[in-house]
Amino acid sequence: MNTQKSKWSIEEEATLLELVENYLIKGKSKQDAFVTVANIINRSKAACASRYQLLRKQKVNNAVSIKQENHFVPDIDLEKVILFLTKYESDQQLSDQNIHLKQSIKILQKENDVLTDKILQLKTSIINNQNF
Repeated sequence: MNTQKSKWSIEEEATLLELVENYLIKGKSKQDAFVTVANIINRSKAACASRYQLLRKQKVNNAVSIKQENHFVPDIDLEKVILFLTKYESDQQLSDQNIHLKQSIKILQKENDVLTDKILQLKTSIINNQNF
């Protein structure tokens, strides 16, 4: 049986939140997570469930408080997010293409310099051969 403790440490709360979130991401139940956390931090399953709900409620209240403090909350909906991400992806692709093209330009400039030197050498050679 798990012994009762009075005050939750920051580490215990972090363990509780992290484990429950990981369980949910993996498609497992909160109840299974509470059992696991209870064994790890030596608290009851009910205490873990209660504390988790309190922490989630505090997190929501903090978010609402911050929202009210800012007085400016952008009007964001799914369509705007998709549009932004699509544009961002397109901009990123253009940026990648731009970098690639700049590299190609440098390579072509070097090739052009080499060919220009060869042309100059050939012209010099032709002039020298004509003088003989």
